[in-house]
Amino acid sequence: MKIFRIIRLYIFYILKYLIFLFFYPLVIFINKIKKYKFIKFAEVRMDRIGHIGYEVEGHLVGKKISDELNNCKIIYFFGLYICNKQIEKMVRRILPISHKLFSLFFLLLYKSLKFWKKNEHILDFTNFSIYDGPAIISISKRYNKFEYNKTNLHFTKDEKKKGFELIKKLGLNEGDKWICFHNRDSYYLRKKYPNREWSYHDYRNFSVSSLKSAAEFFASKGFFVVRMGAHQSEKLETNNPKIIDYANSSFKNDFLDMYLLANSKFYFGSNSGPKGVSIIFKRPSYGVNWPPTELYIDPALFINFDVPFYPFLFTFKRIKDLSSGKLISLKDFLNSDFSNAYSQSTFKENNVTLIDNTADQIKSLAIEIDKQLRGEEIENIEDKKIQEEFWKIYFAYSKIKKYGTIQPKISPSFLRQNLDLLN
Repeated sequence: MKIFRIIRLYIFYILKYLIFLFFYPLVIFINKIKKYKFIKFAEVRMDRIGHIGYEVEGHLVGKKISDELNNCKIIYFFGLYICNKQIEKMVRRILPISHKLFSLFFLLLYKSLKFWKKNEHILDFTNFSIYDGPAIISISKRYNKFEYNKTNLHFTKDEKKKGFELIKKLGLNEGDKWICFHNRDSYYLRKKYPNREWSYHDYRNFSVSSLKSAAEFFASKGFFVVRMGAHQSEKLETNNPKIIDYANSSFKNDFLDMYLLANSKFYFGSNSGPKGVSIIFKRPSYGVNWPPTELYIDPALFINFDVPFYPFLFTFKRIKDLSSGKLISLKDFLNSDFSNAYSQSTFKENNVTLIDNTADQIKSLAIEIDKQLRGEEIENIEDKKIQEEFWKIYFAYSKIKKYGTIQPKISPSFLRQNLDLLN
């Protein structure tokens, strides 16, 4: 069997190189005519909903004020996998995407340009992520008066009418307020892309049961609480009519996925695809169980180029040393070999594990959010000192540059319960 795998691998590489050779004349031609017409090729990833909005929105915002992007011909094409048909429609409205029949051709040409090291003809969308792309950060320094006030992705009038009719089936009426919440687990990726290994993402997962108390609290405050997700491993057990396990409902569809997130009062949950949709539609985004490796970049909503990180409350996972059984302080974490870990295996190799927020901690965050929405103060003088000390340690030891004066805000109650972080 091992011999057959080796043979298949060799055949794969031979075919790949033959394809690159086939495209070589076209690669040379594109490079030759750049004096007259500079062409760039942009693959618009559609396989992960969180990436789509960040990168498309970031690119379009950057294109408005970037000479580099406006002085060339850009050929846009979708990748081979499309995770949501509604967002595909919305992207096609604002970008001249090539016909789907040409997607494979442009993808192979794109890879050939990379292989022959003609990267100047590649437009990498990951460099234009709306909240942390280096291109956006660069633009924010150069154009500090430019404001991002309106999203490019939008619903048509007919779609808005359709959305209103569909939410009625969920039990919502005109004037009802809803929030969207989500817990990340591994089921979606395993089901959607079964031939790929996704376990490296497992450190981001947590159970929906820990969100139930917070959901009950928000429902008591008059909100409908809609649990999002394309495929989830757990059902949300509740008898509360205001809490809707939409992820497991018969009404779930690509259009309603987008409509609910884009029109919610706010998002509450994990750093995952649904959160990404909320952010691109400028919905407040409150974080639960954030990975400690993403304290500064992700718990934020990009508002404009003056303030790239706008503070919404969040909580994060603690790290436990399995040898000593003790929780690790912020300073020790930032000095560790896993301070920049983005894989479950890295934590395992260092004999540490991530501890999920408790249901009580998450409910405390929900109470703080409700108070903020009603204009009440959630911090006392001591809380402010604790928050200040946390970020002082963070920026001193993380070597991450702080942009501007505004930073994400950790739940004050969470910090009060975790003062050992400051040791």
